Amino acid sequence: MEKNGSIFIKLGQHLSSLNYLLPSEWCDTFIPLQDRCPVSSIESIEKMVKKDTGRSLTDYFSEFERAPIGAASLAQVHRAVLRDTGERVAVKVQHPALDEWAKLDLGLTRFTFSTLKRFFPEYDLTWLSEEMEVSLPVELDFTQEGKNAVRAREYFSHVRNTPLIIPKVMW
Repeated sequence: MEKNGSIFIKLGQHLSSLNYLLPSEWCDTFIPLQDRCPVSSIESIEKMVKKDTGRSLTDYFSEFERAPIGAASLAQVHRAVLRDTGERVAVKVQHPALDEWAKLDLGLTRFTFSTLKRFFPEYDLTWLSEEMEVSLPVELDFTQEGKNAVRAREYFSHVRNTPLIIPKVMW
């Protein structure tokens, strides 16, 4: 799962928490996936931004740190400085390979769990692949994530002295 990356890491992270349903040997095997996530190269990110927007990173940012400050199964975050305002920001980018492989990975997950169910009916995880087919496209929609962050920030703006920090979304 670690070698296949992205969706499979996400799946392994989920499986590691199902100790109420799966044998502990399975869950324990997946625990390392909680903190081992891939890092996409700056070159692949630059190429993705160019393909998606028609512009380069330097058109948006006067500085863009090559190494991410954090990486997760589906995305990573880089420090940057907005070219227009000079404001320091955190930029969340999806791993470029996701777009190309997500549908195939979901299909493989569905196939794997239906095959597992055939041989081990007591471990029916087909519900998990069905759930992923619904939830993953939502997780990959950063526009929706941004709108949700704006709503949450607005909602909590009236709560004084909250330790909750919701970053401002820069569209």
